[in-house]
Amino acid sequence: VSTLNRECETLRGALGSVEGKLTELQRRDADVWTRVKEAMMAAEEARLARDAAQARCMDLERQVELANTRLLTVRQATRDTVADEFNTQINVAESAAAQVREELVAAQAAVSEWRARAERLERDQASLTAEMASLREDTAAALASKSRLGLASLGAVEKVAAVERERDEAVAKLESAHRKAERVARDAQMERQSMEHTLRGLKSTVAELETSLAAARAEVANGKRQLEAAGRELTAARTARQQTETELRQQMAALRADREADMRAFTSKLEAQATAANAAAAEAERLLSNKQEVLARWREEAQTLASRMEAALAEHKRELAAKGHEAAELRNRVEALSAENVELAAALSELEAKVRGCGMYDRLRRQAG
Repeated sequence: VSTLNRECETLRGALGSVEGKLTELQRRDADVWTRVKEAMMAAEEARLARDAAQARCMDLERQVELANTRLLTVRQATRDTVADEFNTQINVAESAAAQVREELVAAQAAVSEWRARAERLERDQASLTAEMASLREDTAAALASKSRLGLASLGAVEKVAAVERERDEAVAKLESAHRKAERVARDAQMERQSMEHTLRGLKSTVAELETSLAAARAEVANGKRQLEAAGRELTAARTARQQTETELRQQMAALRADREADMRAFTSKLEAQATAANAAAAEAERLLSNKQEVLARWREEAQTLASRMEAALAEHKRELAAKGHEAAELRNRVEALSAENVELAAALSELEAKVRGCGMYDRLRRQAG
């Protein structure tokens, strides 16, 4: 049992040593991978810095092109805008003036026409008034004649009735014509007032258009001044563009030099980091290969130790079983001997009793003593 315990302790120590070596290998493996990751991160940072420098150079080139395009666009747009605005304002002013003149002529013609219609209506009204007076006189004469003649015959009565009907119809026509004349006069008066109002509005519009035309002419003059100012600004912009192009060329040259220097430094750094990364990778591969070999060897040793431990444990279990069997047999023998001792003690007690009974017990004791 003590031998098995010692072997178990030995196996435990070997397993602890194997676990410690495995832990150390895992730590070294983690360190190697950390170094590889750092090298990869450094290479990525170098690549990003190179891309940033290239992007900056491209951005500056785009800015130069954009500045040139903007200057050309501003120059052309300024020239075209000023000319278009000038022509548009002149055309609008001329169109508005022509339209107002046409409206004024039409309004004057309409006023003349309404004045003629009003005069005709006044003449018609005077004629109707004269006809009404004549009808009234004829009616009065007919009534006087009727009163003188009397009702001599039926034909005369019918003639009088016809004359009265004609009179009534003439009076109705006269009143209708009078109302129509009054209505036409009112309409003519309202239309004349409306046309006068329209005429005043047109005159006001003409005045406003003349004012607008004067303002447009002032704006045209202002546009000419602005065009001259734009020409001066364009000249200044050209000068500024030339200066900007010169400065940008200098900046581009400096940036190219800086970029080339940065690229050389980045290339050297990348080569050094690539060399270090390759060395680290080779070291990692070597350590990984050694680790795998050591792990395989330790795995075999562990399997061997496990097999030995299993065999020792089985043997120990068999020995324990045998010892248990022997202990059971010894226990049975002890129990049998105990039973025999009990029987012998009983027999001895019985013999002592018999000896005392026959008086030989004392002699035997004396002899024994």
